[in-house]
Amino acid sequence: MKKIKLIALIFTVLLCEIQAQHYTGVAESHYAGYLGLDINPANVVTPYFKTDINLLTYNLSFVNDYATLRWDSLANGTGDFFDRLSYKNGTNEANLAFNGELTLLGGIVSIGDKMGVGFGIKSRFLLNARGINKDLIRMSASGLEDSTFYGSSYTDDYSYLSAMAWNEYSVAFGAEVFNTGKHYLKVGGALKLLQSVGSFYVHAKDISYAFYNADTILNASGQISFGGNEAMLDMFNGKGMPDFYNQFGGGNFGFAADFGAVYEYRPDSEKEYKLKAGLSFHDIGFVSYKKDLTSSNTITFKNSTFNINMFDGIEDLSEINKIIIQDTSQFNHNQGEENYLMQTPSRMNLFVDYKVVKGFYVSFLSEISLFDRNNPHKIVGINSFELTPRYDFKWFGFSLPISYVQNSGFNLGLGLRVGPVFAGSSNLIDLVRAGNEIDKFNVYFGFRIPLYKSVE
Repeated sequence: MKKIKLIALIFTVLLCEIQAQHYTGVAESHYAGYLGLDINPANVVTPYFKTDINLLTYNLSFVNDYATLRWDSLANGTGDFFDRLSYKNGTNEANLAFNGELTLLGGIVSIGDKMGVGFGIKSRFLLNARGINKDLIRMSASGLEDSTFYGSSYTDDYSYLSAMAWNEYSVAFGAEVFNTGKHYLKVGGALKLLQSVGSFYVHAKDISYAFYNADTILNASGQISFGGNEAMLDMFNGKGMPDFYNQFGGGNFGFAADFGAVYEYRPDSEKEYKLKAGLSFHDIGFVSYKKDLTSSNTITFKNSTFNINMFDGIEDLSEINKIIIQDTSQFNHNQGEENYLMQTPSRMNLFVDYKVVKGFYVSFLSEISLFDRNNPHKIVGINSFELTPRYDFKWFGFSLPISYVQNSGFNLGLGLRVGPVFAGSSNLIDLVRAGNEIDKFNVYFGFRIPLYKSVE
């Protein structure tokens, strides 16, 4: 049962680390430069910059609605990790998200006042889970020895756990479509070459089961697909981390695209807007991975009585798959194709920005995840809605983003931009409260070299 508990621990620790969206509180600024492409690729066309180069920009965060952990317990706690968690009340499903993004180099260059180009080199990692039964996690954490859950029956129509790591090389282009003085429209897009680093997935459909005791599950039925490539599965088997930094040196490839449009209402100036609105679509694409067939399968249950002891003594995921293949009395299995395509975390952005008075703006941003529910090979972002008041000047910006994030609730953050440095967090209050129990985390920082235009 120790292996079952270890799998539950890996699941919980990984999902309770970090998750990133855009650079909340800074990317909304009309002085965001390169960061503004995360809001809308049409922002590559800008009257405010000749060029903007970003160096070593980092964005980390996580969200979950499963459990909380105190800061002091995280730093000084001893004993069983699960004993230090405070479990949340609410629905029976756990939803968690983890993401990290490192921009090694990125920038935009204006071509006159009507066009712009951009480029970027990033390493990205995203892991998330939806619809995971909370009792199943706690039962797995106990090694199936918590008698509280004996006799309980469960159904799971749809749930998944997936992760993907990849390198991204992008080029962007945008242009002015029309400009009547008061009314202005620009469009833009980005093409991305994606290099696979690692991925895995677990996708459950129409699952039913009941805990009988520490050894036996009754009424087992449904379909489970699981698998991944060698690099990611080696990480779970304790054989090292995926190699992000072997740029163009290995892995399969894929493609993705961003595209969008921005309208500006300019009643008092040829270049400064009173109202700005944009719609865009991001990360529409896929990455190709080579499946590790020793650790990948799609199974259905033949026998409704499931003896857990068959997995005693396993050391890695390939041994689980070997047992499944050999036990034809318990499982039907289909390993499928050698290669598979992971859907990138596609999303739709709607952005509105209003100038209240000179230097003071209020913006609204919604980010909606787009994905195929029935595709097991996918990674999914989280939905968020954000209202951001900000003071915005050429060399200084300050904002207090108020956001509602799926699986996280309401947050108050901070965005700060001073000269060539920017930093912030979407949930600053949770980070600074002493002794606070954390269930979410976000922080970002970076450096830039801006060369501004003169805007009249």
